[in-house]
Amino acid sequence: MPRGVIRAWRYVVGRDGREQVDTADIREAVDPKKAVVWIDATSPEDEKPLHALKAELGLGATVVDAILNPRERTKLMR
Repeated sequence: MPRGVIRAWRYVVGRDGREQVDTADIREAVDPKKAVVWIDATSPEDEKPLHALKAELGLGATVVDAILNPRERTKLMR
């Protein structure tokens, strides 16, 4: 089984491509009027970073459960 991964990218209006975002600085990357932040999380072995991300962004428990359960479908949140 592959090791768990948490990565994030930001797509900014008016700019080509994407920029990688350190998950420790994710709150600063979020700008609903000018950018979209994509978080790629794959069944992390260590759940602490995932729960830290949940607290930082105010994600619901169902989002965390979906990441930890590999049979869940991809989610999109606004």
